[in-house]
Amino acid sequence: MTTINNIADLVRILREQPEWADAVRSILLSQELLELPDRFAKFVQRVDQKFEAIDQRFDDLTQDMNARFEEVNAQFEGVNARFEEVNAQFEGVNARFEEVNAQFEGVNAQFEGVNARLNRLEGQVGNLNGYIYEQRVKNAALVRARNVLRLQDPRIVLTRDTGRTVELDRLVNRALSSGAISLEEEEELQETDVIITGADNRHVAIEISITADNSDIQRARLRADILAKVTGGEVTPVIITANLNEPQRVFAENQGVTVFTMRN
Repeated sequence: MTTINNIADLVRILREQPEWADAVRSILLSQELLELPDRFAKFVQRVDQKFEAIDQRFDDLTQDMNARFEEVNAQFEGVNARFEEVNAQFEGVNARFEEVNAQFEGVNAQFEGVNARLNRLEGQVGNLNGYIYEQRVKNAALVRARNVLRLQDPRIVLTRDTGRTVELDRLVNRALSSGAISLEEEEELQETDVIITGADNRHVAIEISITADNSDIQRARLRADILAKVTGGEVTPVIITANLNEPQRVFAENQGVTVFTMRN
């Protein structure tokens, strides 16, 4: 018979006799604790099965995502190719626009050339119109000098076309020699449109302008003063014009410049 004297004897016997250990375990542990290892093993088995299912699902998802990514990548490659095609078309359109722009610049340059020629032609027509006006009013100026300004036996002694008469040239040279006028004043006097002189040493310095402005009025005043130094006589500055605004009329009156209006 086996004798148990202490705990060490019990432990030894339980190790030597597994059936005793099972018997003691059944007494000391509840049924739930006894079943726990089997239940834990089954739990681990079910968990492993779940993880295997999850792994399989993850593999399936990974394969599906890879397939989708490959499909999307292929679509992007198609879109990129389309963008390259569109970009090439835009480059062609841009080149065409540059070509058209160059053509427009050429046309614009031609229009500018035409416009410049038209401006020159307009200026020439204006100059011609002014020249015709000047020629037409010269004879009328003699009549106005006699009938309005009361010059005796008036005659033209200077025009810009014909220059000075011998009579006026002699007076100018004498004024230059005596220092009565300067060379600059002689040149200024020579630019007068018309100078008319009378037998009574009265004179008229005339500026002719279709539309007179303040500068025309000032020139008439300046050149009349120079002519007075040359002749020593009375000189009337005159503006002959087709158009004179009210401010210019007042300015002429203040400058002592007589205005003759003659239609163009």
